[in-house]
Amino acid sequence: MNTLKSLLIFLAVLVSSSPLHAQDRTTTGKFIVEPSTLICLGFEWYISGDANRNASVAVQYREKGANEWKNTLPLLRIGNEKAGTPEWQYTTENMFAGSILDLAPDTAYECKFVLTDPDGTEGVTEIVRDVRTRKEPLPYEVGDVRHVYPKDWEGERIEPSYDGLLHAYYGYPRFADWILTTDPVVAGDKIIVHAGEYKADYKNYRDFHGLTFDGTYFLTQDGTAARPIVIQAAGDGEVVFDGNGNGVLFDVTAADYHYFEGISFRNTEVAIRAGLMNAYGSSGLTVKHCSFLDIGIGIQGQFEGSRHFYIADNTFIGREDRDIVYHSRLENGKSTQRIKSYYAVKVHGQGHTVCYNSVAYFFDGIDICTHARPEKDTEMKAVAIDFYNNELFLCNDNFIEADGGNHNIRVLRNRGINSGQQALSNQPVLGGPVYWIRNVVYNSGNASTFKFWGMFPAGMLMYHNTSSGIFTRDDKPGSNVHARNNLFLPSDDADLPTLGLYTYTGYSSLDYNGYRKRDPFIGYFGPQAGLRYDFSEGNSAERYESLEAFRQATGQERHGREVDYDIFTNAEAPRFNAFNAQNKALGNAYPVYTAEDFDFTLKEGASVIDQGVHLPGINDDYTGEAPDLGAYEFGKEVPHYGPRKSPDALSNTLSYWEKEEGWQLLFDGRSTAGWTGYNLDSITPNWSVVDGELRADGSVGDIVSDIQVADFELLFEWKITKGGNSGVFFHVNEGEHYQKIWETGIEMQVMDNEHNPLGRDPTKGAASLYALYAPSKEVVTKFGEWNTSAITVVDGQVTYWLNGEKVTVFELWTEKWYADREKGIHNSRRKPDWGEQKSGRMALQDEGFEVAFRSIKLRRITAD
Repeated sequence: MNTLKSLLIFLAVLVSSSPLHAQDRTTTGKFIVEPSTLICLGFEWYISGDANRNASVAVQYREKGANEWKNTLPLLRIGNEKAGTPEWQYTTENMFAGSILDLAPDTAYECKFVLTDPDGTEGVTEIVRDVRTRKEPLPYEVGDVRHVYPKDWEGERIEPSYDGLLHAYYGYPRFADWILTTDPVVAGDKIIVHAGEYKADYKNYRDFHGLTFDGTYFLTQDGTAARPIVIQAAGDGEVVFDGNGNGVLFDVTAADYHYFEGISFRNTEVAIRAGLMNAYGSSGLTVKHCSFLDIGIGIQGQFEGSRHFYIADNTFIGREDRDIVYHSRLENGKSTQRIKSYYAVKVHGQGHTVCYNSVAYFFDGIDICTHARPEKDTEMKAVAIDFYNNELFLCNDNFIEADGGNHNIRVLRNRGINSGQQALSNQPVLGGPVYWIRNVVYNSGNASTFKFWGMFPAGMLMYHNTSSGIFTRDDKPGSNVHARNNLFLPSDDADLPTLGLYTYTGYSSLDYNGYRKRDPFIGYFGPQAGLRYDFSEGNSAERYESLEAFRQATGQERHGREVDYDIFTNAEAPRFNAFNAQNKALGNAYPVYTAEDFDFTLKEGASVIDQGVHLPGINDDYTGEAPDLGAYEFGKEVPHYGPRKSPDALSNTLSYWEKEEGWQLLFDGRSTAGWTGYNLDSITPNWSVVDGELRADGSVGDIVSDIQVADFELLFEWKITKGGNSGVFFHVNEGEHYQKIWETGIEMQVMDNEHNPLGRDPTKGAASLYALYAPSKEVVTKFGEWNTSAITVVDGQVTYWLNGEKVTVFELWTEKWYADREKGIHNSRRKPDWGEQKSGRMALQDEGFEVAFRSIKLRRITAD
């Protein structure tokens, strides 16, 4: 018995120490904390062993000083996946990688990582790191200020003042071939650029701007993260840098930490060059609240050594056709992909954020650069890059490309409408993870939502996306693919399966996704049971007519379901076959849809509500018994896409899209043009323009707009003194028999509710129709702070908004209106014409209190 026991012990030791078992044990190695972004943290943990891939790394985090840990997704196991292209093969390294998402900016966190392996471990298995998210880049508060004026400036100047940007930047008026640098800007300095057009005659030897021959602003001074060199619009009108058709307008490849805000870049091939792959580039580039119009490329930042770009709240408008989406064009009977505008933003390197931008009419939208073989140096890999809350419209190739990304690429909450080819590209991801989370794709034609193509991407996580396209092609391979809680509803016009996947790895996984059933429905190829990898070429996908048959054969989609467009509030499948047939002479083309054409929020009772799986750190805030499928959780607010509201310095301007939609400014921020005193031919002295604000001093006297309208939308901001009372009126008429604006005009009350006694009566407080209709909810206003308001009038239906909320609704010229009007106070003084006018002027009231207005914007809805 003792001999048998000894033999068993010997055999157990022999097995446990065998080379095969040693390969299954995990040995931990280098742990890397990637550069932080504003809302995400990324990590890499290199290992050896774990040949059977059953090790895992759990992740928890908490704000520094908090007691409770929060769970988030485990790190993704990576290693030995085939990636790259047929020309250059790349095998992913043995490691774990992953991110903690949607954190608060400029906040310290403790992050804990625990590695376990049933086969045993060697080395450190628990790591805690203190990491801080980045804060949004801002100008240095106490840097020196230089003021720049255009050639035709005729007003007063603020000193120190300079003629043109390079004069201010280098301290010497560059002229002809004189390019001396005598007093250049230094870290922390701010250049304030005043309104006007800065357009060089760069073929002129004595050009005013000093841009002889190439027309490029070469900037070479370095700022720092805390003290960037700032080039910012003054806020006194639009600042336009027009390239006059040149090649590159701004070149900052030799300059770190430059900050552009409020600038319009136009009429150039490359607006800002910030880096070229395998050559040189910059770090710390910030571009905020700028516009890029009539350009070939917006921001070219494809240098592997770049760090910490922040590209936010900008508008990029390319030159591609506006009324058609091209997969390919026909020229002289041959198919071509001729490009008018290449891309809006392309980056490489680490720690970049590209968020809240509007991109339209390009070949590509927002990309990671993949113009080189994969980097081996961890300092040069493309990691920790965030693309979120961008609005992408009509891109003839792809909306977003994660191509060439190595680890922790986060693509969150973007919306893309009208893609000519495959909407979201992974060609090739080099290990991952790439997080594709809560993106919306509509009208990607006869192509896929996720592009794998022939580049063998590896390491993609697709969670909570909604798309009118197929998942991906079933003949283009990828590895380590994982999809949960998505919705894919392609058109009947598409000729590829709704659910398509060709995967080299047996551990790729699909579950809890919804698919629109159509013919063909499912196409899938994966390694045979028991195989972790199958990198053999030339395999064909199996086709399945039902999810049940698919799950029985593969074990995938055990909780998958069939869905259709009736789950959405207002949406239907895009159509393109008929359009193609009508436009054969143009090439392979699709129609153009707009965001207003559909609403992908879920209907109450939709079959996909509460049918998802909980993903910690991704959908913790679900509203029902379980998360919903798709990008939008039922009952939750839809994400904001595109530029957020501009800061104060950029008030009194119209965005590109506002101009396209017919908005016009009623106040330019510089003068009282467009306004006169009531029943007068000029402005009254109590109104003046100060710091971009149209102010009344409280000495009484109302003003009216030159413009007269019937139905309209009006947007405006207002700020009032303590206890103040004022108003904005519409349908105001002038004439000898009228003495006051309120004798004809209808008012939206402007008031400090807290300190004015009238504010205690909701029918007389802010956002009321004075003494008649109160807001439907309690409103809060504060004196000395800016409030945003809106008024719409459409066919007699009037709506007031205050600080983003709809608060007051009433209808003119109905029986109820006339009955309510009779009950209101002061009507004996207002009769017979108050509220009877079908059109008229806008009016701003000086009721004896200091009040200021700005960003007054009007859009006509019907003709006068």
